[in-house]
Amino acid sequence: MFRKLWSALAALVLMMGLANANPAADLPLEEFFKTYKVASMSFSPDETKLAFVSDKYGLFQPYTMPVRGGAWTPLVTTGDAIMAVFWCPTDADKIFFSMDSGGDENFRLHLYSVKSGTYEAVTPAGVRADMLGWSHNGYYLYFSTNERDKHYMDTYRLDVRTMARERVFENNSTLAVAGISQDDRTFILSEFVSITSSNLYVYDVASGITTPLTSQEEGEANYEFADFSPDGKLLYILTDSESEVMRLVTYDTENEEWDVAYEDEWDVVSASFSHQNKFFLVRVNEDGVSRVEIENVETGEELELPPLPNAEIVPLGFSRSERYLRIWVSADNIPGDQYIYDLETFELIKLTNLFDQSQLKPDMLVKSELVRYESFDGTEIPAWVYRPAHLGWGKKAPVVIEVHGGPMAQQKAGYSPWIQFLVSRGFIVAAPNVRGSTGYGKSYYLADDRKWGEDPLQDVIYLKHFLADAYPEADTSRTAIWGGSYGGYMVLAALTFAPEEFALGLDWVGPSSLFTLLESVPPYWEPYKQYFYREIGNPSVPADSARMYQQSPLYFADRIVRPLLIVQGRNDPRVKVAESEQIVAAARKNGKQVEYMLFEDEGHGLRKRDNKLKAYNAMYDFMRANLGMKKTD
Repeated sequence: MFRKLWSALAALVLMMGLANANPAADLPLEEFFKTYKVASMSFSPDETKLAFVSDKYGLFQPYTMPVRGGAWTPLVTTGDAIMAVFWCPTDADKIFFSMDSGGDENFRLHLYSVKSGTYEAVTPAGVRADMLGWSHNGYYLYFSTNERDKHYMDTYRLDVRTMARERVFENNSTLAVAGISQDDRTFILSEFVSITSSNLYVYDVASGITTPLTSQEEGEANYEFADFSPDGKLLYILTDSESEVMRLVTYDTENEEWDVAYEDEWDVVSASFSHQNKFFLVRVNEDGVSRVEIENVETGEELELPPLPNAEIVPLGFSRSERYLRIWVSADNIPGDQYIYDLETFELIKLTNLFDQSQLKPDMLVKSELVRYESFDGTEIPAWVYRPAHLGWGKKAPVVIEVHGGPMAQQKAGYSPWIQFLVSRGFIVAAPNVRGSTGYGKSYYLADDRKWGEDPLQDVIYLKHFLADAYPEADTSRTAIWGGSYGGYMVLAALTFAPEEFALGLDWVGPSSLFTLLESVPPYWEPYKQYFYREIGNPSVPADSARMYQQSPLYFADRIVRPLLIVQGRNDPRVKVAESEQIVAAARKNGKQVEYMLFEDEGHGLRKRDNKLKAYNAMYDFMRANLGMKKTD
């Protein structure tokens, strides 16, 4: 009897195990990276087609497709990533795109001819060109370049009818064109003052006269231009003046009066009118998730969107005729699908299926949990936690903590092939928004100023303690810390300033010395050194210099006791290759275990799928070898 009962129980346990088996656990890393992205969509003049870029075949390249979905037509095939594409709204033959060389971020503007299938450069090599946008009538393309002086971005206007261009604003400071009136006669200029303050000016193109619009006389505040009202009399502006968060305000140019147009407990991050001025879009960043309201200006009613997946839904903008609305849908298990909503037929058209090359399916992937925990000083820190759904009876999960870049950025929920792969292998992954992150008010993003490697690092350490208390299955003795750029710096800081807290570190393009970081910024960042002085410190000030030395992992490489893997791009213009190589040399000199991967054809991060697979496979092998995992894990 007992033998039969035992057999039945064993069979039941086996069935439960099979029922709960993780269907993604047997898929290789490559399957997770066969998902892809589609971005930078723009309509053809007759709105029958869309131009866009995608890394579907391993590298971002430009394509077109019918506006209602269908086969993709490649435009060009290059060895470098093309990150943005812009279809001329008045000439169907002209598609502009932006491409750099090997990740050096000297983006060069090119013109592609639909008729001939050929393309040519519009801006010189070796300089940076940034797209600003189209004139309201669609005949002028505005862009900025630093071809006159590598330190400053001047604004140019290109007439697409003649391909003649002229410089319409010469910049010799921290000014930038932030808005262009519908008649092209007025620019709104943005002036960077410091990390906490910026100003706006009205620039008359014909006379060259600049008139101040804001100042810092009543306290530090940031001002960001949003849009002109249809009649041009009101300026819509985002500001944190007299507020912890960004609000939408208006400035009446005739009466010189300010008024609050929209405010929320969270940051208002954008506001704009559609091309024909029928709709007004406001986007709010609510705890790392976009919330968008679209008002029909004619009726005052909110535009209702059709039923969509339970995910973050972001209307990206209307076509110029306002018939079509582009919508982006993203979640932890949705890589970011693109939709078109036809406002004439009320038809919702799904343009992409970003799993169509992979064996992955959305129901194989986990969704994150937003948690909050107290750091060492009582500050509340938000974090996203991803947990394996099928860990196994009595099994403990190693932990990976990911620290985002910036630091003025925000970790948000959304699909990450690397995170989902780790979770499928039984890891718990946690991604905090440590102090210094945006999205939680200006006091929060200022809380890391000149405290690099100190308070924010404690936020990460206290996250590890929180995970140990909140999740019994978490084996925090096997915690890896991983991050890129500023996140990479945090990895190096963790292994030097808290050398026994983490089991290993994975650093992507992280600076190792605050001195050499400031000495080697791109020339077009030089005018913005005040940002770095406020955020990091001024090395010419003795007190700052002494502190910066103590906060630079390079000078404490002898403290490293945990395994470290570093990934770097040869052409990185922001965190130069020397930042990685100098700490690799210093650590190895002291007999430390450091693995170093240098990619000759990459910059600040990896764009090419083959390179990503090499790096992530190496990272996973590195973790398996150093976290006591079996080869079958």
